[in-house]
This record gives sequence, structure tokens and C-alpha cells, in this order.
Amino acid sequence: MYVRSKLGLLEMLVAGDVEGFNASRGERRKIELFAAELANAQIAGADLSHVALQKADLTEADLNGCVLFK
Repeated sequence: MYVRSKLGLLEMLVAGDVEGFNASRGERRKIELFAAELANAQIAGADLSHVALQKADLTEADLNGCVLFK
């Protein structure tokens, strides 16, 4: 199965493509999104478990229903 690069996953989140992001993750391995610019991102429902978001800008991002831990 083809797995998108980390940059592709970040682009999906920035674009608000939560469904595509969740489907593209494949197995739950750690994804490094250090200092990602996600301010105002519409990412409600995103599966962010095992996503390293240290220093990420989540200012006013819609995090309703996001999964942070499994």
C-alpha cells in the first residue's frame, strides 16, 4: 500500500482534508509534524494519535472530535 509522505499529510491537514488524512495514515506509526503551521485549520475529527505536534501552531484550529490518543 502506498503511504503519502509527511509533507503530503501536512498539506492535507492544512487544506482541511481530514478524511484523506485519516485514510492515508495507514498503520499507526509516529508522524513528525514539528512546528507545523496549522493556525485556523479546519481539522475537526482528525486522528492525531501518534502525531508529534511539538511547537505546532494550532491557534484557533478546530480540534472538535480530534483523536489525540489511542
